[in-house]
Amino acid sequence: MSSAFVRNGRQDVVASNSLARALHAPLFASETTDKHSRPNAARYTFLDPGSQQFFVDWDAAASVTAALLRAEAGREPHDRDLRELIGELSTLSPDFRRQWAAHDVRIRHDGIKRLWHPRSVTWS
Repeated sequence: MSSAFVRNGRQDVVASNSLARALHAPLFASETTDKHSRPNAARYTFLDPGSQQFFVDWDAAASVTAALLRAEAGREPHDRDLRELIGELSTLSPDFRRQWAAHDVRIRHDGIKRLWHPRSVTWS
């Protein structure tokens, strides 16, 4: 079995399998959920201090996350939940404000993602 989860454009995790929940346990255990109690990768990245340990290359993860949100904002300019998320992150995270100001846009993220898991070693 492979780790798998599905995120929407706002980075809400809308579906996941048990291996994804185990591998990404810090994300799923974080208090940075959306209003429906779903994990949100953007909130986790920018608002949970533990994300800087979980993502071995946090700067790259933060850059990609902001760029994916900017692409979604261009695709869905009338998405109220997305605007609220961007406003929340802009208000609460200086790191997000810096990344957002870079105006980078990414349609998707591929490549190697290095994660640190509290019960194991670094994963790639």
